[in-house]
Amino acid sequence: MQIAHNVKITSFCNEGDSLEETQVSLLTLLPFSDEELEKEKIIIDEEEATLDFDRKLTIFSVELTKNRHINKVLEHIFSILGEDGKKVLIDTIDSRIDDNANFYFRLDKNLFDTGSCELVDHGNCYHFKINVAAYPAKKKIAKKIILDTLTK
Repeated sequence: MQIAHNVKITSFCNEGDSLEETQVSLLTLLPFSDEELEKEKIIIDEEEATLDFDRKLTIFSVELTKNRHINKVLEHIFSILGEDGKKVLIDTIDSRIDDNANFYFRLDKNLFDTGSCELVDHGNCYHFKINVAAYPAKKKIAKKIILDTLTK
C-alpha cells in the first residue's frame, strides 16, 4: 500500500557547527547501507541560506520518492519512536496535517544522536514532511491513512 507520494527530511546546520557531522547524523535516520544509498541514488541535498545579520545557515535535506524507500524509512522511524511517540502523533494528528495532505513532525536531533528518540515542536531537530498518498488530497483522508499506519 502506498502511504506517501514523498517524504522530505530536513536538518539545519548553523555557522560553527560541523557540516560533516550534521550530514552524517541525517544519514542515521535512513535504514540503508552506504551501498544501498549509492545504488538507489539517495543523496543529501545541501543549500546555503543567509539569515539576519549575515549569519549563514546550511540546510541539508533528503527527499524520498520511491515507494520502497518511503515505506522502509517510515517503518524505521515509527518503530524507533515506539508506542509512546506514536501515541503523541495520534493525539496531535489534527495539528500535524495540513489541507494539502502533508503530515509534519520533528525529532530532537541532540537526543537522536545519543540513541534516543523524542518528538519536539522546536529547536535543533530533524523536520519530516510526508506528502500522504490521499485521493483526493484531503486532510480527512490523509488522517485516516496516517492513523492506519501508526496503529498497525
